[in-house]
This record gives sequence, C-alpha cells and structure tokens, in this order.
Amino acid sequence: MPLAMVVTYGGIAWGLAVLGRLDLVEVTRVGYERYALDTFLVLCLALAMCLAPEAERRPRDNRHSAATPPSARLTPLGRRAVGGVVVAGLAASLLAANLSAVDRIGISPARSWVDKVVAQGTSGEQVVLVDGLAPDDVLFPRFWGEYARLSRMLKPLADVSFDEPGRRLRMVAPDGRFVPVALLPAIRSKRGPVRDCGYALAPGESVRVPMTGDLYDFRWGLEVNAFSSSAGAVEVELADRSVPLRIEPGLNAPQAIVVGAVDEIRISWEADEGVICVTDVLVGSLTAAKG
Repeated sequence: MPLAMVVTYGGIAWGLAVLGRLDLVEVTRVGYERYALDTFLVLCLALAMCLAPEAERRPRDNRHSAATPPSARLTPLGRRAVGGVVVAGLAASLLAANLSAVDRIGISPARSWVDKVVAQGTSGEQVVLVDGLAPDDVLFPRFWGEYARLSRMLKPLADVSFDEPGRRLRMVAPDGRFVPVALLPAIRSKRGPVRDCGYALAPGESVRVPMTGDLYDFRWGLEVNAFSSSAGAVEVELADRSVPLRIEPGLNAPQAIVVGAVDEIRISWEADEGVICVTDVLVGSLTAAKG
C-alpha cells in the first residue's frame, strides 16, 4: 500500500504538470523540481511506514495467529542504515533542485533583457510595440502560455503601448532592444492613376485602392507610404474595420496591425487643407528591420 501511494501521488503531480503546460488544467506552475521533490517526500513517508514496527496486537485466537518470522524484520542497525540512505537522498535531491534552478533564482540570463526593456520603456518617449511572446530564456512561452505575452508582462510600463497605429512600430529584439519594424509585403496596391503621385486625395475625399491579391484571416502588418504638404489623418477602411493613421508634412510611412482577412481597401484624407499623395499601400508580415 505505501508504494501504491507513491505511484498514485506521482502520477497525479506529473499529470497536473503536463496538462498544465497544455492549458487543459489551470494550475500555478513554479517549475518541474517542485513535482519531483514532492514525490520524493511521499516516497520517504512510504519508506518510513514500511520501516515502522507493527503495533503489538493480541490475537483473539492463538490457533489462527502466526508470528512474524525473524527474517522479515529489520534489525536496529538495518533501520539506521536505511534511514541514513533516505536522509542522504533527500539532501542530494534538494541540492540538485537548487542547482538546476540557479538561473531562475540567482543570476538569470533574463536580467540583461529586463534591464534594457525597462530602461527604454521608462525613458519618457512613447513607443508602440508589436505584441508577441517573450524569448525562451526570459519566460518560456510554451510553458507559461499567455503569461509570457509582452503586453501582459510590460503592462506597468507607462511609455509603452502595443499594436496601436503609429508612425513606426517597433519590436522587442531577443537582446531586449526596441528595434524598428520592416514590413514584408504579401500584397500591395496597384499603381495609382496620377503620375508621380499614385492616389491623390483632397481633404474629405476617399478612393478605393485595388490590391494585387487577397489575404486570409490572420494578424497582418499594414503600411501606407504617402507624402503631403499638410498634417492630417489617412483613414484606411477594410471590410469590417477602419484604421486611422496620422500624417505629418513631408514623407510618411505609418504602420498598423490589422487582424482579419484583407480583400478590399479604401482610403480617405481627413485634413483642413492640402492634397495627399498615397504612393503605396502594403499588407504583409512584420519582421525586425536590418541595420
């Protein structure tokens, strides 16, 4: 029975650990060492139960009682030896668990990443980041799930926002630096009707922009290349949503995140004066810019 207790407890503990990784059971996960150590403690308890001498019982009928053979009993010296082995095993287990977790509880390789992110996120400059998952050596995403999402981890940083339309989006590099985003276009707008301009819009005007193809439902990056002599906003209208992009005088390449299918795009120019020329509308995947 004691050994069956160990097997049952170990199966339940490791079952929770594995299922917790798959997000099928909501448990608080602190590391595999805990499940191994708990199972070892139960094993020690089971050994203690096996080694404890049975209480003397007076049989009701001596004719049906059988004395325990001396060969089945441990001598005092044997009990001390087994006890010493159990204590040594427990000490070795604690030492191994602490050594294996030294990166997390001591000097962690994630410290440099966190220091850089916090320094940039509290510099006073508003930064729009592309949401994603933390690197494996910072917070293992396949184990922690949504707890490793950047928008959740960096929520206390007042100067950081995620997936909002901005002049230039940034990504968190594996070393913790905020780097500009480059868009790899999957589709783009067809050439506009106005030479050296593309699509020319006066204040309040809108125009349908034909694209080179359609995109399935996904999380895409959007970039509008345009130039104007005045400030305003370009409203990019998709099938069921619209994205406002701020435009400043001169050359502009604002970016945004759009979620869903992309099959038709319409743009409008919201400004008090001036004409805007939209040269390209790009939709595709996002990656860190080189250089």
